[in-house]
Amino acid sequence: MATKNIPLKDICLDGGTQQRPLDDDVVKRYAALMKEIDQTKGEKFPPVEIITDGENNFLVDGYHRVAAVRKNSKIYIEAFIVKGTRREAIFLSFSANKKN
Repeated sequence: MATKNIPLKDICLDGGTQQRPLDDDVVKRYAALMKEIDQTKGEKFPPVEIITDGENNFLVDGYHRVAAVRKNSKIYIEAFIVKGTRREAIFLSFSANKKN
């Protein structure tokens, strides 16, 4: 599965795929780590996961990462993007949160 950089403005955040609230402390920690990584050109955060129906890009996994990228005033994020439906995105979002 290939990744690509996608503009944050093109990601649908209100498609019913956010299964847990954002934790501000996690967002702050991620934002700080992302800045550190940018400066050292070391490891990268994992790409977010998106399902697209061709019109909407539903965020399946990565709400905290998206919020951290926004906090750092960036406009793009690396993403895995696959074709699918909103329903599939909602279903997969539940399994994404089992590991956290």
